[in-house]
Amino acid sequence: MRQEDAQGYAPAAEAFEAAFGRAPEAVAWAPGRVNLIGEHTDYNDGLVLPAALERGIMVAAAARDDGIVCAVSQRYGGPVEVGRTLGGPRSGELPPWAAYVRAVAREVVGAAPSGPGADLWIGGDLPSGAGLSSSAALVVGCALALAEVTHVESLAADTVLFAQMVRLVEHRAGTLCGIMDPLVVLGGKRGAALRIDCRSLEITEVPLPHETVIVVCDSGVERSLAHSAYNRRRDECEIARGALERLCGRPIRSLRDVTREDLAALGRVFPGELYRRARHVVEENDRVDRLVDALWRNDHEAVGRLMDASHESLRHDFEVSTPELDALVEDARGAPGCWGTRMTGAGFGGCTVSLVDRAAAPGFMARMEEAFRARYARSPRPFASSPADGARLLQ
Repeated sequence: MRQEDAQGYAPAAEAFEAAFGRAPEAVAWAPGRVNLIGEHTDYNDGLVLPAALERGIMVAAAARDDGIVCAVSQRYGGPVEVGRTLGGPRSGELPPWAAYVRAVAREVVGAAPSGPGADLWIGGDLPSGAGLSSSAALVVGCALALAEVTHVESLAADTVLFAQMVRLVEHRAGTLCGIMDPLVVLGGKRGAALRIDCRSLEITEVPLPHETVIVVCDSGVERSLAHSAYNRRRDECEIARGALERLCGRPIRSLRDVTREDLAALGRVFPGELYRRARHVVEENDRVDRLVDALWRNDHEAVGRLMDASHESLRHDFEVSTPELDALVEDARGAPGCWGTRMTGAGFGGCTVSLVDRAAAPGFMARMEEAFRARYARSPRPFASSPADGARLLQ
């Protein structure tokens, strides 16, 4: 067992035993993720460049023979019997975290009341509601642990199939997420970001410069994607796609297929909101590959320009930023050792991501802390992380 896995296993096992009076049979870990660039492109068949984080969700589990799945959350309490049977509690009768667990249980061990059951303890150090894919990490961690203790054939051998199951669970919980989050939570690579083509699902490792770290700052504005404007943005992208298809007189499968000429035609007919939404997606896809190239070349200035441009597009064209996110970006720009910064995740709150020289990271985080406290009288809870490996069973 890796040293870091051993360090994570022991407290999770102790917490499980305190909650259920017995030792766990398995402990799974699933990382959060941060996206360096490529926002709101995944559900448009586009390109993204995320990395798995060193922070994540821990799930300890042991089987039970009565068909019940019972869960305790370190953060939210419990125990809660998630009612995975079709006659169990409706989603509205469960707290949101438990609704995810119920959906996972149905996928992994089935909905029949005679199926295998399990006790689950859920903890970890990944902030929730911060745009760091805590829901995908929760689903992946629960799925790995449940499959292990109930002796159900695990999906872990097929990353794409597993990721598609995770996306289905999130959709059933009300969040119409793309494929990016589960793919990087499952397939993260130490030291590298992942260039993911969300149409072909081709994944290319892009090593980050060794002298850099990723710094995440939390705006403190928590949002629930299932009840936010996120799903509305997806609808707007689909409306723009349909309008472009009619204008251009050819099939357009997604905004991934839109050319600059198509975009100009849309702007002439619909110069407002639909045009801006489509423009962001088209230009953001281009920025992903330009950032990959800049990272390979170690081009600090190009990285900064592209991350700045991405944030401004999300702020003005896609309209998903907030004053707190804008303030964090403003405070980071020009800071010693900062290559670039932008909001990350779906927006409407959540976090910023900055690529920072490793040696400058402590001073950078102190600067961000001081500036944000002066504006909002609270901490942005900055933390630094190198890209991490994906989800796994610790035992």
